[in-house]
Amino acid sequence: MNLQEILFRLPAPARALAVNIYGWKLAHNRFNKDFWKFYDYLLENLDLETEQINKIYLSNLKQALIKARKCNFYKKLYEDVKFVPEEVSSFEDIKTLPLIDKTIIRKNFDDFVFKKDKSTIIHNTSGSTGEKFKFLINKQLL
Repeated sequence: MNLQEILFRLPAPARALAVNIYGWKLAHNRFNKDFWKFYDYLLENLDLETEQINKIYLSNLKQALIKARKCNFYKKLYEDVKFVPEEVSSFEDIKTLPLIDKTIIRKNFDDFVFKKDKSTIIHNTSGSTGEKFKFLINKQLL
């Protein structure tokens, strides 16, 4: 007798409980602890004012800009435009940075790779537009 047959032989209340437990298990297997931590963070901050949200966005952006300097592309870019991510105090401050598109990433892909960051792997799109696009992705997202 397989699991499905056992489930259908249970009384309705026991079946409902078993299905709920199974659903809970699937959800916890699908979403890791980082997901739940971020989910709780979002729930705690539902009532923030726009100004407070913008402060959080700016802080997160600043951290990302500082971390980006670990790769050769951004290190050189920051030097070329004399950009200091630690000095970012508003969204206006990033206007000196040029937009990066797929062509630039394709030409300079090796310079986008974080040399010391082992948490990422190279992944690529299927190439439905005619050319595959390589990019880095965090291993936890796979």
